[in-house]
Amino acid sequence: MSQGIALRRPRRRPRATVMVPLLSLAILVLGWSVFWAVARGQAAAGLDGFIASEAAHGRRWSCPDRTIDGYPFRIDVSCRGVGFDGVVDGSPGRGHLAGLTARAWLYEPSAVYVLLDGPMTLATADHHSDFTLGWARLGAKLRGVLTGRARAEVVGEEIALDRPGGGGTARRVELHAGPALAPAAADADSVEIALSALAVPGLDAVTGEAAPLDGLLSGIVTHALGDLPDLGPATVERWRVAGGRLDVGNIALTKGPLSLGAAGSLGLDASHRVQGRLDARFGGFEPILKRFGISLGAVQVGGLLANLLGTKPAPAPAPGTVALPVAFADGTVSVGPFKTGLRLPPLY
Repeated sequence: MSQGIALRRPRRRPRATVMVPLLSLAILVLGWSVFWAVARGQAAAGLDGFIASEAAHGRRWSCPDRTIDGYPFRIDVSCRGVGFDGVVDGSPGRGHLAGLTARAWLYEPSAVYVLLDGPMTLATADHHSDFTLGWARLGAKLRGVLTGRARAEVVGEEIALDRPGGGGTARRVELHAGPALAPAAADADSVEIALSALAVPGLDAVTGEAAPLDGLLSGIVTHALGDLPDLGPATVERWRVAGGRLDVGNIALTKGPLSLGAAGSLGLDASHRVQGRLDARFGGFEPILKRFGISLGAVQVGGLLANLLGTKPAPAPAPGTVALPVAFADGTVSVGPFKTGLRLPPLY
């Protein structure tokens, strides 16, 4: 009986059913590798273009130890020993940064993540702009870099600044900036700066309070340049001439028992000094105001007279605070109706 049974040989799968997926995968890997190589070349060309553009303006950057990797899904550009050589505020200067890494994911090319390695140093011939900046962590995220109006977020932790005449430290610093939302002008940028545990010996001496400062500033910068420009004197002057201003939506500062809140508008005058007005609310500032010859009793009488004369009264301040306008004009500072002895130097 067994001799009449025919043994069937197993059927072989067509070779094509195995080769087609493998070939497709190989083509996909090859195509992606070519795409990554092109993106890598564009990153290198962009860095070289930036260095060349800066050199044309007298600012020479160097990246002696450069690597570009991150295959297969990102582009990582790393520079060790970043150098700078150029004019800083009218004086020849030379700067150095330990290193930086810029990262962009291929599926999100309009976003760039930057991590900086400290310290950062700058030395100038006249020593006016010298500084050393250190940190535990300092990074930035730029979104919309391909659109020309980038939105930037910068976060630093354990910041320490050392410069001639003073310095300071901060536990955390945050900066958020980008195109302002409607109904602001098309060339306006929103700005928000947050400080945590800021310690500045010079500020301690002025206030008589050694506690660290926590602060928040938010506002709109009009006539903003939109890109990431050189923030040197020439750029700031173009912004001033164009009528640029900082419309302050909120300033909130606390330093021990001291508190300050303010809103208003600031700009620069023809002598490059701060000008404008802030409607401020002071808490715990009585000893400091007296030091500048400002009596809170006189301020309260002035407010009463203004109400009797029909001037629109200001909203009542919170308990324990005093509401006073702060005006900056012609290089002087006035608090309420009183002009202080403070003089404002030119910023550049």
